[in-house]
Amino acid sequence: MANVVVQTVVVVPGTAPLAIDEAVKRYALSNEAGGKSPKTIAWYTAMLGQFVTYLKTTPYPSYLPAINIERARDYILFLHHRPRYEGHPYSPVKAGPPSPKTVQCHVRALKAFSSWLHSEGYITSNRLQHLQLPKAPATMVEPLTPDEIGKIVASLNRKSPGGARNHALLVTLLDTGLRASEAAGITLGNLNLVDGQIKVMGK
Repeated sequence: MANVVVQTVVVVPGTAPLAIDEAVKRYALSNEAGGKSPKTIAWYTAMLGQFVTYLKTTPYPSYLPAINIERARDYILFLHHRPRYEGHPYSPVKAGPPSPKTVQCHVRALKAFSSWLHSEGYITSNRLQHLQLPKAPATMVEPLTPDEIGKIVASLNRKSPGGARNHALLVTLLDTGLRASEAAGITLGNLNLVDGQIKVMGK
């Protein structure tokens, strides 16, 4: 039978340990006050929320003392073995573990959260400062060939409203190198059709 280590939470008289999910809410408010985008705030909240959910399935408490390098490493091992997209709000669960890049994202969120907790005085040290990111292989993005681009353009019916829209979106992406999320965030207020300019908010 495996030994279960139970972490003891020391409570100062007259105070109560801060729950991690409450700290995540305060982190989101801090990011909002700091001008972070709603998508960035939602990303951190979702990533950290999955860590909180994980802790609730373990014998460890869901309070700030659980933010330490040992729990973070346990969580990394858990992520490596859980089904792909488990806990994702939109994508269905698939067989096989998540990609190394996905695990890296979870760890980056935890490290950023730990840094914030330390800077705000919730913890006395940045406990995850020396936590190493899991290795992820570098991937090379293969660009479309001229022949492939031609086939995509030829498949669009530019005489239909939807086809004309898709053609305009396609050539914009190809000519500017915009990310899909950046293109999806373009509004009419960002367009200057007279000068042929687009104001893009992103990286």
